[in-house]
Amino acid sequence: VMYIDLDQQEKAEPILQDVLSARQQRFAEHHPLVVRSVVNLARLRMLQGRHEDAGRLLSECRRVTTDVLGLDNLSTLEVMDAQALLHRYVGAIAEATKVGSEVVAARRRILGDRSPETLKSILKLAKLRHAARDGRGAALLYEEVIAGQRAVGRPEERVLLEGYQGLAVLCHDEGLFKRARRVCEEALEYFEEVLPAEHSNALMMRGFLGFILFDAGEHEEAEELLNGVVE
Repeated sequence: VMYIDLDQQEKAEPILQDVLSARQQRFAEHHPLVVRSVVNLARLRMLQGRHEDAGRLLSECRRVTTDVLGLDNLSTLEVMDAQALLHRYVGAIAEATKVGSEVVAARRRILGDRSPETLKSILKLAKLRHAARDGRGAALLYEEVIAGQRAVGRPEERVLLEGYQGLAVLCHDEGLFKRARRVCEEALEYFEEVLPAEHSNALMMRGFLGFILFDAGEHEEAEELLNGVVE
């Protein structure tokens, strides 16, 4: 997986194949470790542009996990997450959104609305609805991610940041500059309160707000913010 993340696919492939083979010899097809190996190999196939191979791997794995474990199972949902990603890779946004919606509904049932894994799935679905130009649907999901993350004692900063950024970009794209500004200011206030001023998330939101202000015609204020980020 490290080699995939580092974009060293030629090194990743034999390792992933060997791990999958070893796990298949030891465990049942629906075992979480086997499922994880299949998903990792499918991710590699996506990066290689071998989308049909990735699709076959995931379809067979989902058939097995669904037949044995059912839909409301975390291993099945892991496969479905990967299928949604594959659909997005090939531009099938409607199909990706359909699968992503099923994953969110199942995670709500299994883990609850405020579970970190549920909120991550909601964020993915928000991005899909955003890509599908469902502005209202995406906004409601981004807002749920933000509220859910802020309600817990120790939010996952990356998920919260992406929720704020997604909502701000959505408002910006729809010409709602005042709302986009309010979203950025709320995020910036939160991150500056809980993080050091030089923390990357605080700096990122400050820069993000600067670009929003610039596009809204507030050039002097934007320049002041952006200069502060550069310094």
